[in-house]
Amino acid sequence: MSRYSLKLAVVGAAGLILLSGCGAGGSSAQSETPSSRSAESTSEAAGLPADLDPCQLLTSEEAAQFNPKDDAERYDVAGAKNCEWALQNGLLSVAVHPDRSVDQLNLDGSDIEETSIGSRRAKVVKPSPDESTCQVVFEITDSTSAGVRVKARGGTNDEACQQATKAAGLVESRLPKN
Repeated sequence: MSRYSLKLAVVGAAGLILLSGCGAGGSSAQSETPSSRSAESTSEAAGLPADLDPCQLLTSEEAAQFNPKDDAERYDVAGAKNCEWALQNGLLSVAVHPDRSVDQLNLDGSDIEETSIGSRRAKVVKPSPDESTCQVVFEITDSTSAGVRVKARGGTNDEACQQATKAAGLVESRLPKN
């Protein structure tokens, strides 16, 4: 294996590990394994349908409030189900983590604030101030969670958090009650 190929493999593996907690990133095929079937069974028992699709958690009309350029794109990364909209001025993604609670997510930010979305416990995550990004993660059940991430090109973290919080409220209203 060449030095370049080895570096590429290491960078790719590191990227997947980092993305598993935040719900944003590239696509990855998901194969069914005994552990994934087990996670789905656990999620179903906890009241979360195994087929919960993050692209169905915002209607077309609701998504239109964020000025999408295209239809949503669905993909899975490290067990998280993701849906992403390219916006006129950024990116909006919704993730469902059927096997991770809010406390089990790998949250990376310089400012993490406890809050609530509807009646659910949540965290607002802001990375460094110059990233114009915000993530809002919230519980579905004690062992499952969802998240909304907004990247606002040319904006601020606070502007991104206003949009992420707005989208999180819309998403939360469609989740099974805990």
